Amino acid sequence: MDALQFFWLRRHNMPAAGAELLDAPDAILRARPHGLHSIAWLLWHVSRCEDVGVNRIVVDRCQVLDEGGWTDRLQVARRDIGTEMTDAEVAALSTTIDLSALRAYWQAVTERTTEVVRALRPEDLDVPVSTEYLRRLVVEEGVITTTAGWVEKVWNQQPNRGWFLAQLALTHGWEHIASGRVVRELLNRI
Repeated sequence: MDALQFFWLRRHNMPAAGAELLDAPDAILRARPHGLHSIAWLLWHVSRCEDVGVNRIVVDRCQVLDEGGWTDRLQVARRDIGTEMTDAEVAALSTTIDLSALRAYWQAVTERTTEVVRALRPEDLDVPVSTEYLRRLVVEEGVITTTAGWVEKVWNQQPNRGWFLAQLALTHGWEHIASGRVVRELLNRI
């Protein structure tokens, strides 16, 4: 089994897991029990990270966000991935994001990832990602805010596209989907 086959083996259930959370009532998606991130925020963040990671870093193409007018549709003016947002910013996004658009954006990013990975060859994963390129994404495209500079330092230590695909479109997403399930369970107990 090569790395891309492994990716699909692990990724296969992720869209269903995200869909399971997105199918919750709107009040559940927006709620922040004990000040935690809302499910809406978590799924927006996962989608943003995957969109940036797969499209800008792995294959250097336009983000889904930019091709579909998603900033306006989502009612989220931010271009970054949301890391280090303040409590007030998380609350505002959780309250104002258009949930129908979030569901559609999640699906559009998932479809694009499927398209990209199907076209990749195992040797594509070994291609290095230059720190200059990553810096340009951070500075010119604003994918990370200045308060989240630590992310840039982590990214700059990762030499190839394979790491970014695995991290931003697989393990990172699973971590936040698990957090979303915790939020949902907390709300079920309140």
